[in-house]
Amino acid sequence: MPAFERLILVRPGPCTSEAEGALPGLLNTELSVEGRAVADDVRHAVVEQPVPVHEVLSSPLVRAADTARTIAREALGQPSVRMVWELSDQNLGAWSGQPATSVPSQTGLDEVPPQMSPHDPRWAAMRYALQQRPYRQRAEPESLRDVLTRVRGFWLHHLYPRLGAGAVVIVSHDAALRALRVIVEGLDDDRMLDESLGHGDVVAYDVGGPGRPRITRLRSGAPEGASAPDL
Repeated sequence: MPAFERLILVRPGPCTSEAEGALPGLLNTELSVEGRAVADDVRHAVVEQPVPVHEVLSSPLVRAADTARTIAREALGQPSVRMVWELSDQNLGAWSGQPATSVPSQTGLDEVPPQMSPHDPRWAAMRYALQQRPYRQRAEPESLRDVLTRVRGFWLHHLYPRLGAGAVVIVSHDAALRALRVIVEGLDDDRMLDESLGHGDVVAYDVGGPGRPRITRLRSGAPEGASAPDL
């Protein structure tokens, strides 16, 4: 596997579940019409940056994989993408496919799951809400710390040892990208709650030299008039 000096993080555009106001989680939903347009835009952002792309990695979920193949066709000359399960979206358990607007009324929480670990007292409210469901619909979601653990393992064993030259593109989802930003920037774990990327955001980390990585926003997916997340 080639070494790399630039890590490019890409969050795909919205999928059909999100376009309908539902929480996707691990549902293998396709890109929406807007999401397909965003895939073409992020392709331009990746191809136009100056560091040659050596590899494209992706969550195996189709909304990320299709975006990754769109990038790879031009950046590598073929739709060659390595699928990595650790880059999958956060498992939302029984909340997958549920309308996002139904969460507050069922749990009293503004999002599911908002907490870093099951030790957060808000987890009890979510668990109680799940117990009111039929048995087959009680699957618990991952906490953000669960996501951080699996992503950190992939970083330590598969990415960090390959620091060198060239660029690696990672196409993934909100929680996994939050985890990567915390790991690469050396932030406290609890900063995962603050490090969200928007749909269509493309951020590059130059990680080949000493000290903290240099961060460049290559594309902002924030709607016109909205502020993009701080880098």
